[in-house]
Amino acid sequence: MSLPVAAADLKFEKGSIETFKHAEFTGAALHKNAVVAWGNEVVWKDLPWGRSQEFHFGAHLYWEGGAVTDVDGDGLPDLVLNESGPDPKLVWLQAPAWKPHLIANGVDSRDIMAATPLAHRGLIVVHKQMQVRFYEVPAGPGAPWPVQDLYSFYTPSREGGLGMADIDGDGLPDILCGNDWIRSPKQFDLHWRLFAINTWNEVENSAMLRLAYRDGILVAGQREMTPARLAWFEKPSADPTPQWPQHAIAGDWDRIHSVELADFDGDGKPDLLVADARGVTILRGITGERIRVADGPAVRAFAADVNGDSRPDVVLVRRNAISWWQNAPAH
Repeated sequence: MSLPVAAADLKFEKGSIETFKHAEFTGAALHKNAVVAWGNEVVWKDLPWGRSQEFHFGAHLYWEGGAVTDVDGDGLPDLVLNESGPDPKLVWLQAPAWKPHLIANGVDSRDIMAATPLAHRGLIVVHKQMQVRFYEVPAGPGAPWPVQDLYSFYTPSREGGLGMADIDGDGLPDILCGNDWIRSPKQFDLHWRLFAINTWNEVENSAMLRLAYRDGILVAGQREMTPARLAWFEKPSADPTPQWPQHAIAGDWDRIHSVELADFDGDGKPDLLVADARGVTILRGITGERIRVADGPAVRAFAADVNGDSRPDVVLVRRNAISWWQNAPAH
């Protein structure tokens, strides 16, 4: 276990960086000991800083949403992506040869999450940034994926950002999406019910968010707005169904691509990682002293203990590069 460090001693040093000459990454994800980035190609980078695998798919281009999950149950992680174009497709790439398989035609999603709601294994996507859908892994290979619409939004804004957590304490994971949380029913074939956390829906992109949830605290950042709002919301202890108290996090934020909660300084309390179009910053205790990690636009940034010293480091994905920033406090 790492020892707490004073805020002034919390520092991040560039550990390693790899540039991919022809890459134009749009999205990324962490999976165990690897970071995966995609766009006009897919790069699988082992951590700690090890080998890279690059996969080129001709003229295919993938949007920012994606998920790493073992679709076919063979013990190997597969990759689910949304192919862009006039006829967009939701596909999964089967490891280890990364053979593409169609899940559904006409899917337009910037948010994809592997999930097993009520013992049904599959994917949750936000279709056209207005409809939360569940695609269930079929019983047999090559069979169609059953689909169920869980909820549709009727607000002036597109909705984005996905997560799952047991918000109401009933033992069932609920869905966090955009401005809201969506309560799980007791049975799979019953209706999900939506509750508003906030009302950021004034214009088209107000509710396109990045979300991070931990221990009753939700952090939300606007990912397609300049300037962008960033705030943390406190889940009411007695009843989480009314809107949650909002606490703005001041700053010159611009298109927030990542928010993550992790204990970077070892004091047992969550700190906040924020990556936007201007750089990557750690906010100690969510709203406290700010430590700049890196300047320049990010595609995504993640908290991960890359070198095994029990301190979360930062893995940064830019448009054509992946870098590691070591949490190396001075003593």
